[in-house]
Parts: sequence; C-alpha cells; structure tokens
Amino acid sequence: MPHLIIETSENLVLKQPTTLLQAINDNLWQSAQFDKPNTIKSRIYTAEQSLIGLQKSDESFVVVHFYLMAGRDDTTKSALIERIFQSIQHHVKIVENIAQPVQICINATELSQNYFKQTI
Repeated sequence: MPHLIIETSENLVLKQPTTLLQAINDNLWQSAQFDKPNTIKSRIYTAEQSLIGLQKSDESFVVVHFYLMAGRDDTTKSALIERIFQSIQHHVKIVENIAQPVQICINATELSQNYFKQTI
C-alpha cells in the first residue's frame, strides 16, 4: 500500500507515462512512509470522453485517487499529497513540456482496516 490511480482527460497525451509513474513512486518511497518499494502501486488511465466546463476547451486534467492505509496524521497525508503533486507538475511542465492549462486534483482515501493483500 499505497495505490495510486491516475486518470487523465483524453486531450492530455503523455509521451512518457512510465517516467511519470517512476517519478511518483520514487518520490513517495523517499518519504520513508512505506516499508518496501514494491508496496507502492500506480497506474494511469486516460478517459475516453471528458469535458471541463460546458464545452470542449484546450484545458485538461489529471485526477489522482490516492489510497493508503489508515493511521497517518493529516500533516503526513498532506506531505505525501504534495510529493505526488510536485512529481506531476514537474512531469507535465518540464518532461512533457505541455503548454495547455492542466488541472491537477489529488484525493487521499484511507482504506478500511479490513483491506486484504496477499502475495501468492
């Protein structure tokens, strides 16, 4: 744990999505909040259809659903969200060199204590 599910609007074409995932996972690992690197799982999906506002525009979005186990205080969760944000912001503007406006939204959700995971 954690899991990151990243969704982008169809008009935001990432040329290096794996680089973005690596940057996010590395940045989260550097936080020292997780016991092993392979507990951090991330993926990117692109919406087939999306709309911001009332009509098509050049604006695009990245929405991150950040799932983690309960027990971290709000300061720690905010620091983790900031790490994710910084990774995405850097990637979109520097690595991808995207000039269009991009809304970045990150929502942290704590999982139930009944979360189950087993490697077989």
